[in-house]
Amino acid sequence: MISLYRKIFLIFLTVLLDIGFLYIIINEQLNEYDKNYLYNLFLIHIIFIVALIYNIKTIIDVCHCFMFVAIYLGFIIENKSILIILFTLSLIQCILKEIVGECILCTDKLSLFGKAVDKYNQYCVYMILVVLLYKIMF
Repeated sequence: MISLYRKIFLIFLTVLLDIGFLYIIINEQLNEYDKNYLYNLFLIHIIFIVALIYNIKTIIDVCHCFMFVAIYLGFIIENKSILIILFTLSLIQCILKEIVGECILCTDKLSLFGKAVDKYNQYCVYMILVVLLYKIMF
């Protein structure tokens, strides 16, 4: 089970991301893909927050997977502000993983999901950081 401290931190971070995305939707010109991307993230985030509050581990894990898919889709995002937020989120994830020693979203130390995805996905996150940084810079 995710500790109360981690839940509060995750909800805070998710709401902070959504405020940034809402600001982008209101103030920037977005192509159709980028707009739909953000609307889908809002939906995932609402489901995620509800799952955190009610401790629905399966839904938390599914939303966790969707978040990584969303970050990987950053390859085709054009808006630099969205890319900066995705880069920052990925960087925060890497830093937290080093500080905590595991992904703060793992719902169960014994779950295959946490061990298998956590072990191999982290290398992809490092590569994504480089790609997102490249897209932001050029």
